[in-house]
Amino acid sequence: MNSISPITSLTTVISGYFKKKDDEKPIPLEFIDHQIVSKTLSGLNTIEETGKGLLDFVDKYRRLTSLPKPNLSKFTIDSLFQKCKLLMESDISNNIKIIANVYPEDIAIVADYAQVEQILINLIKNAIEALSTKKNGSIHLKAFYADDGTLIQVEDNGIGIFSDIIEDIFVPFYTTKENGSGIGLSLSKQIMQNHYGTISVNSAPDKGSKFTLKFPL
Repeated sequence: MNSISPITSLTTVISGYFKKKDDEKPIPLEFIDHQIVSKTLSGLNTIEETGKGLLDFVDKYRRLTSLPKPNLSKFTIDSLFQKCKLLMESDISNNIKIIANVYPEDIAIVADYAQVEQILINLIKNAIEALSTKKNGSIHLKAFYADDGTLIQVEDNGIGIFSDIIEDIFVPFYTTKENGSGIGLSLSKQIMQNHYGTISVNSAPDKGSKFTLKFPL
């Protein structure tokens, strides 16, 4: 609505360049000067850019609302970690290492493999961005049993997250990145909810971040 209202107002303004007030007939061509043309083109450009933004917004919103139900299968977390490492290590610089530890090694969960993989890839990408200025960056993938669930953690020693925004990072479309969409973590949260699990974070500035996925036993 915040985007649509200015479009409507701007359309009214542009229409006013070409007709007199309360008159639907267009003004004579001789009254259309360079300034009117320039203002019209500027206004149309603004409408075009805002329209593209709305289309992008709707596409991302649709991805949130049309998330399919989990296609459950049993798989080991170690195999998932190894695949994610293989996928992501080609995208990282030499200053970052990805370490994976699963204890015990045969931990398995019943979940949607593709959806859980999507969460991990998103968390690893976020960690890589948080480590862009680190000389010795590390991303630690961990899996272990807790009393009431199976935990998967993605921990980095990056820039961390400030306390005043940490409560908002799972809110759809909230982002502090210049080119961020703000749906990665909210989508991850929805996936975990569909698995009757949770996602949480512990972080502090300059002390890194640790995201924890908890799957019920």
